[in-house]
Amino acid sequence: MSNIFRLINDDHKSVYTFYNSLKNLFVSDRRMARLLSRAVTSLTDIILQKGEIDLFYSSVQSLLSSQLPHFFLPHVDLIRSINWLRGFLELNHPKLTLLRHDFYYYYKHVPFNVIQTNNTLAIILHVPLTSVELRTWLDIYELQRLPQLVPNSTTHYTLLNANFYGIAYHPDSQYYLLLPSDQDVSPNNLIDLRHSFLPLQSTDHMSCPLSIMIGTLMDVKTFCGYNIHPTPLPQTVYRIADNRIFVSNISEIFITCTFCVAFACHSHNLSESLTLTKPQSIISLRCGCKFLLKDIVFFDSLNNCNLQNISHIFQPSLMINLPFLT
Repeated sequence: MSNIFRLINDDHKSVYTFYNSLKNLFVSDRRMARLLSRAVTSLTDIILQKGEIDLFYSSVQSLLSSQLPHFFLPHVDLIRSINWLRGFLELNHPKLTLLRHDFYYYYKHVPFNVIQTNNTLAIILHVPLTSVELRTWLDIYELQRLPQLVPNSTTHYTLLNANFYGIAYHPDSQYYLLLPSDQDVSPNNLIDLRHSFLPLQSTDHMSCPLSIMIGTLMDVKTFCGYNIHPTPLPQTVYRIADNRIFVSNISEIFITCTFCVAFACHSHNLSESLTLTKPQSIISLRCGCKFLLKDIVFFDSLNNCNLQNISHIFQPSLMINLPFLT
């Protein structure tokens, strides 16, 4: 019996030892897993904090370079501020309104000032305001004067008597602006009338710029007029549309064309000259060809054309000097 009890006792000790070993192993694994979990959590927090520090640094650099960062002014806060200002104007200054309603403009183009109070940054935007009567955007039309040959003469031509760059006009607006030069066009397409020498002009009274926009030929002749120049036509080319050019006093055009088949473009053996019999002509750019006029080159986008008869395809159109004839 004593042997049996000794064997049972030894077996009990073996099972207890095995249990302790297994328990210690599981405890060690749990501690290791908990340690790894804490390490991953800490590492994640450090990465997020570093990313936030980098974003904060880059936002401060943007502020110093006069760029409005989203970090200091989130999109939601900007929308809330703009809506509050719009309501404030409607209630207290009904004759004024916001000129721009696209929020991208405020992030990229509006100047601002930053004021620090303790741990708070106050950002003041210089929002453009305008009168309700001036909220209609004006389109800029560039004036291109074309010399027109006097009929039955080779040494005289007429030219519109309008020495300005363009007109800022919209049919829904009661006012327009005369632009003496291209330098008068602001890069941000805004003109501060408080500091600009360009006066607003009313559409209630006909004038030379207004007659060009909405008047008749007789209005243009009355308010602008035409000058007759006693000199030969200048040799030049004007682009009057996306696919049309106005040729003045040039007698020959060299045309080189290409054609495309199954998305593969090959050099066509067509390289011919087109003789212009009239001093002034209008040519349509077609068929993906290159047009050489003196030292001026024009290109057209690729199109599939039947290039067998170049004289028929590029038949020039003629113009009439209506101001002189009427």
